Amino acid sequence: MTVNRMFIVSASVIIPKCLQVTKYEESNLWHNRYAHLSIKGLKVLNKKHMVKGLPELKDIEDKCTDCLSGKQHRETIPKQANWRASQKLELVHS
Repeated sequence: MTVNRMFIVSASVIIPKCLQVTKYEESNLWHNRYAHLSIKGLKVLNKKHMVKGLPELKDIEDKCTDCLSGKQHRETIPKQANWRASQKLELVHS
């Protein structure tokens, strides 16, 4: 203990390390970089040398979940209601 009641602590600094490896195929990476462009479109870019550094790409084995959900659509809201309430609180939307 020092004169002003402080303790001297000797400690070493631990540098954090990440030991996890993520494998991400280049085809998926370029598909995401170009706003989910199809593999056919990416191959055209590669064939015509339109993008520097674009490697030869393989077909994507996994389906892109973002592309699948983007292709889904909802039913349209009908302009005329099939049923109409005749009293107050007969039809409540929650």
